[in-house]
Amino acid sequence: MTPGKDYKAARASPVNGIDRVVGETIRILRKECRMTQADLGESIGVSPGQLQKYEAGVNRVGATQLWRLSIALDVPVGEFFRGLYEVDEGDMGSADSGLHTELEVVRRQYSRIVDPTLRKSIRDILERMAANDDGND
Repeated sequence: MTPGKDYKAARASPVNGIDRVVGETIRILRKECRMTQADLGESIGVSPGQLQKYEAGVNRVGATQLWRLSIALDVPVGEFFRGLYEVDEGDMGSADSGLHTELEVVRRQYSRIVDPTLRKSIRDILERMAANDDGND
């Protein structure tokens, strides 16, 4: 396939793992700001139902809406794409793509903790939890 055909196929394709990660990030950031879907929807000019579709990854979020979301949520536009560096195009529909978003939220919250003793305690807790996890979900 030529690059032009690949681009056209990608544009015509349904939403994928990246759309779901972006939507999940919107949901997490909205909740961190203690906003309802109605509040955020109103601030960017969409209905709560449309925002719900964005968050679920059912509808793609356009560039204009991402810009509006970044302003409403007070984050850089790139924040919506954090964690995607490990998403493989062949694995766009994987549930693991949501894991990257979760890890990014943990990273962001952890980086806000300034007390080194508290940070070490959190690391110790995570290490004990991981050691006790036998791989069963």
